[in-house]
Order: sequence, then C-alpha cells, then structure tokens
Amino acid sequence: MVTLHELEPNFLVVEAPPQLPLPKAAEDRIELLWQRELHRGNRQLFNGPIFSLAAYRPDQITLQRSDYRHHFALSQDPDLRQFGLALRPLGVTGVLFCPDGLLLGKRAGTLALEAGCWETAPAGSLSQINPTKQLLEELKEEVGLEADEVTIPEPFALAEDQGSAIHDILYRLSTPLGHRDLRARHQALSNKEYSAITVIGREETPEFLAKNRGVTLLRPICQRLGWV
Repeated sequence: MVTLHELEPNFLVVEAPPQLPLPKAAEDRIELLWQRELHRGNRQLFNGPIFSLAAYRPDQITLQRSDYRHHFALSQDPDLRQFGLALRPLGVTGVLFCPDGLLLGKRAGTLALEAGCWETAPAGSLSQINPTKQLLEELKEEVGLEADEVTIPEPFALAEDQGSAIHDILYRLSTPLGHRDLRARHQALSNKEYSAITVIGREETPEFLAKNRGVTLLRPICQRLGWV
C-alpha cells in the first residue's frame, strides 16, 4: 500500500548524525548479497552514498546517509532489520507533463529492482543532500532534457510504500516538447536507464495500467492526478 503525505513546496532538508556501525553478522550478510548480485553480471550495480529518510514533517525532511549496498541488501533480505538496518530508502520522482500527456519510462531489464516496470520519469535514489538538484540530474541522464527545458520542479507530496518502506519525493514539472521530441532525446542517450519511454493521456491511462506492469507508485500517482 502506498500513502501520499503532504509536503510543503519550500520544505527544509537537514542531515541526521551518522549511524552506529552494524554488527559483523549483518555486514557479512550484506557483503554476501552484494557479491552474489555482482557475480550475476549486473553491470549497473554501483555502491555509492545514498540517503534514506530519518524523519518527516510537511515542512522538513531529515536525511540519513548510508551506502547503496545496504539498501540493496535490505531489499533482498528484510530480516536484516533485526540487526538495526532500519533504512527507509528515499528517492525523487518526477511527474513530467508534455503537450501530449504524462511521460513514462520502462525500467531496463538489467536493473536490480523492478526491472521492466513502467514509472513516471525521471526517477532515482537520492545520492546528495539537494533533492531538486538530484531530480534535474536524473532528468538529463534518463530522459535527455536540460533544466532550462522544463518548468521549475514543484514538490507536492512524499510517497510512502508501506510494504518496502521506500519513500519518494514527488515533483510536478512540464516541458513544451512533444512525444516525438522526447523519444528522440531518449534514443540519443548512450546509457539508458529506461529501455523505452512513452506518453499517455488521461483517457488511455486506465487501459494502460490494466495492460502493463508498473512500479508500485505508478497507480497512486495517477489516482492523485485524477486520471484513474
């Protein structure tokens, strides 16, 4: 189940103190899961700094710094929470409108999580303290758009997936470019997070959701828009 919490447009971002070290048993399990995924040949797997949600208020989000491999291991083995690995992964998700409708991206089949699923684009884990800057970087890397080709991103909600504990800051933005132009930008990218992109209109959204597999967050976003 996904819940959308209200988020003030000018919310503050603060960073919590570092977490205490994990027990050796937890670190050993994390390393085992990480090495297993590497041996599967996942070339897009990269361990770097990533932030999770430490605390939330409508006017403030508190971030906790950690490593991506911790988040990945927790997604594979939720029992790691018993060792104190109580992470709430935090990401940014754009709800990008163009004259033809809402932009969606199909997650590449090589991704570790939710491969082949459709989501509003761009989207990504938070790896820096500035979530708006993160969103704009994802926009360029995943869609091929520069910051000056979209409206200023406007945060409007914090999404909480109660099953996975994953949270996403949702941003509304738009571009004057149409579906054909967006596809051309995406096709010109060398490193594709999305195997394909598409644009859906309000009327076709219910049928699209019925026929296609989407990330957990996709339907609640469309419901918030009043499109289903």
